[in-house]
Amino acid sequence: MSANAGTRARSTRPGTWEKEVDNSVVAAARQHWSPATPLIQTLGRPSKREQNANFISHDQRAFAACIIHSTRIYKDALGPYEHEIRAMLLARKMVTAGQAKLRSCPTALGVCPSSEDAADANSWLEENVYVPSMGRSRAFKNGEYRLWLPEAAVGKGRTHDGWRIIPAREQLIAWVVLWAQPALELRWLGLSMGFGVFATDPISMARPIQLLGVTEYELRDPHATMQCHATASDRHHGDFTRDNISVYGPVTLINSSCDAHACVRLKDADLGMGGKEVYAERKSGKGAIAQGQEVLAAYLPADGKCWCCPALGPKRQCRSKIG
Repeated sequence: MSANAGTRARSTRPGTWEKEVDNSVVAAARQHWSPATPLIQTLGRPSKREQNANFISHDQRAFAACIIHSTRIYKDALGPYEHEIRAMLLARKMVTAGQAKLRSCPTALGVCPSSEDAADANSWLEENVYVPSMGRSRAFKNGEYRLWLPEAAVGKGRTHDGWRIIPAREQLIAWVVLWAQPALELRWLGLSMGFGVFATDPISMARPIQLLGVTEYELRDPHATMQCHATASDRHHGDFTRDNISVYGPVTLINSSCDAHACVRLKDADLGMGGKEVYAERKSGKGAIAQGQEVLAAYLPADGKCWCCPALGPKRQCRSKIG
């Protein structure tokens, strides 16, 4: 399909361009992707998220913004598929039709962190997060795009230690840590599959992989559901039942495989009393991850789906069924 098929282009300012998302691409995306549904409270008055069919949580806004920023950081791997990626976000109702439009300079890159230390991520966010009220020109400078968040995702004011109030800060830190790792990149596997995490260089067992995410307890997302242990708050009240809960962040983009081909395990840790951090841990005895190899984890697909392991075995195909 031609990149210009079904689109209407107009100039926004010198050196930039804008295209509407191809309607046929959006229709194809909706065949594979669906929006998250609000979790219904059993007691009390219905919450705003239950009353608003277009409710978008802070973590959803951050996830969509970071996916779009990733198309600029991994320009060679994701840039050619930005139409499909934005259509996927639109089908999941993570962005509006206006936000799904392509607005970028063909030669621009996304600003990339230089440190893999999570402790430096706060400083990076303070310097590089921009919102619409600040003006588009401030988000684009020196040939790079800064992280552009929807205005509702960034609160006003400062915390007691001087940081700006950013509701989805934990997830944003997870993305900053991913972008700072040159040995990892995101690749687009098509509208039916979505993303995959791949190694750009051999990664030895001695080198950790930092792929993180945070739980979202306001929505049930069929494309981002993982199983986590009970939160500290639940355990405090005697409930140790595991939760099948939505997770947002780079760890969500790790695809599932059979146990034999998995190179990481997914684990979770308490993030305060009522939240969880999900992270990938290298699987012992697997050796190095080869250059170009996909990072895979052994976990069950969400909502009863079933597919074959995508890893390549000795016969170049693994037929093990998952789910």
